[in-house]
Amino acid sequence: MSGTPDKPPYGAACNHCGQCCEARLCPLGAIVFQRSDGPCPALGYVGEGIGYDGEARSTCGLIVNPRAYAPVLAALNGVDALSEGAKLLCGAGIGCDALADGEREPAATRDAIFAKAGATPRVYVRRAKISWGLL
Repeated sequence: MSGTPDKPPYGAACNHCGQCCEARLCPLGAIVFQRSDGPCPALGYVGEGIGYDGEARSTCGLIVNPRAYAPVLAALNGVDALSEGAKLLCGAGIGCDALADGEREPAATRDAIFAKAGATPRVYVRRAKISWGLL
């Protein structure tokens, strides 16, 4: 999308450029939308010019508005549970995990990303999966 920030280096903090979600769906999105190729139907952008640098920011509809994509689960389990579960299951907060064409994947960075994702206690992962009807 025009007006979004450039993709950060692999492993760097997410800057909400949206390129990962344009390319393919996260594991949760792949289950919800029954496909893996992007762009993700839940990918949205928060208007031009609102960022500190005047650029738009990508958002995940499964996080910010799960009721729109899973109304029955939202009624049964609550919007907050789905939102928190989506954050965990889509990898929000682990850093940029998208590789641009020609970008190399440093093993140490990949291992750090997986370690951060794997550091979540299993009980939280299980709770997230249950809220999304995956268990």
